[in-house]
Amino acid sequence: MSSSLFSDFYTSYEIYPKTEYVEGDKKFGDLKVGDKLYLIDVLSLTTLIVTKELHKHNGKTYLSCITEGNRKEKKNLCFGPNDSANVLMSGNQSILYYGDEARIGTNLESVKKIYSNYLMEKIEKTNSKLAFLTKKLEFAKTIK
Repeated sequence: MSSSLFSDFYTSYEIYPKTEYVEGDKKFGDLKVGDKLYLIDVLSLTTLIVTKELHKHNGKTYLSCITEGNRKEKKNLCFGPNDSANVLMSGNQSILYYGDEARIGTNLESVKKIYSNYLMEKIEKTNSKLAFLTKKLEFAKTIK
């Protein structure tokens, strides 16, 4: 078997953020300069103000924002390469899964609901792991 078949086996591929649409929410493609987005991450809520509508730059599609408040920080939300399916759909979406934990959306209530569902799933998985580890511990205690 030729090793060339697996030549890119260890190549890391770019991962594009997941997006989705919540019925009734404003779509990313409909956002105008000055519109608000809501970012929930770990233990914080940040309001973002759109500074540049969905646009293409250096082969990728972005939405540019600044954080609301006294300490304005620039945020460029990247949806991925222009030719990816994710980007082709991004204008019709309203929620962006940003990194492992964060969720960004055009409607605060939708972002809260999606983030809460994510946390509930994580709690259920953790409880399941805890129950399994407890069984393993009980078993280990019975070994003679």
